[in-house]
Amino acid sequence: MLKLPHSCKPLIVFAVGCVAYALILVIGSPHFSLLTAVLLFFLAGFFADLFTAVFHFGFDYVFPYSAPILGPIAREFREHHEHPTLDPSNYTENLTKGAYASLPLAIVGMAIGWRDNDSLGVFLASGIITGMSFWALFFHQIHAYAHMGSHLHPEEFNARVDEIARLADQREQIRQFDQLFNTLPILTCHG
Repeated sequence: MLKLPHSCKPLIVFAVGCVAYALILVIGSPHFSLLTAVLLFFLAGFFADLFTAVFHFGFDYVFPYSAPILGPIAREFREHHEHPTLDPSNYTENLTKGAYASLPLAIVGMAIGWRDNDSLGVFLASGIITGMSFWALFFHQIHAYAHMGSHLHPEEFNARVDEIARLADQREQIRQFDQLFNTLPILTCHG
């Protein structure tokens, strides 16, 4: 059974290069402006979130473990819910996971961008898909922050935040918040 590596620096470099080149193609379009950049940023975020929800559902409920390529992903998805293992300090593993989704999107964005740079429809399609590749690249790193303190009771965390917020000295607040976030239990990745 094919198993994707948890950590692969060359893959990250290749994905970043493809995303950057796809972005250059989008920026080079005559339709590119600050307004279209903002529009593409939010549309890409919306569609990335939509597709993430669909894929998440598929990996949780549809794909069997025996499926080629998707089976191991489904297994990791399901295990992730029971025992979260994302660690925000493990940039290489998080970006590798992001690159698996980002790279195909960046390649599709480039292929569309090469076709016809003057068409508004092609520009929007290329820009949205390229933007989705950007969001996908950093998804696992951002998602890892959601698991910081995943075994710390919310009541305990909220009480500590409230206590720190009541401190009069702003420097002491910052120091206490730094200490709180530096001591949150972060689960380590096992590969």
